[in-house]
Amino acid sequence: MDFREATDRLMGCGVTLPMIAKAAGVSENSIARARTSSGQRRSPPKGWHRVVSALALEVSHVRDSEAAILRSIAVELGDA
Repeated sequence: MDFREATDRLMGCGVTLPMIAKAAGVSENSIARARTSSGQRRSPPKGWHRVVSALALEVSHVRDSEAAILRSIAVELGDA
């Protein structure tokens, strides 16, 4: 799973761009640029697998309806 797919799946479960940016310790603009497919694309933040996985697990405890999807992100990224 790449950064775009992982963040798409998180955002589909109600996780926002600001939440991802805060968890990664970077700006919202950095996350947005890492997600884009245009020439303005940047690399995802270092350690993004761990950050996205942890965020997915954290949010899964709060949002029961999306819990299975969120846990599957963590499993596919190898942190569960």
